Amino acid sequence: MKFSIIGSGEIGTALVRAFARKKIEVAIANSRGPATLASLAEELGPDVVPQSVQDACQAEMIFLAVPSFLLTGMWRSNSGNGTAGSLLT
Repeated sequence: MKFSIIGSGEIGTALVRAFARKKIEVAIANSRGPATLASLAEELGPDVVPQSVQDACQAEMIFLAVPSFLLTGMWRSNSGNGTAGSLLT
């Protein structure tokens, strides 16, 4: 199963650290782009893969670690990308 975390604040970073400790491959994305996550990925090891938000939306399980007011706009802008999932709140 492919996992991704969208959001790299305190909650997103805590989640990605938990995945890395268990050596589970996980993508992390934020609105600023994958280059801004390179140092975090380097610190945590090869199981953490920085991606664009668009690419992260292709995962089978997506953890949204963003402020709730951003969810509506994010879901609308990425829901037409071929994913067949549901948004759980």
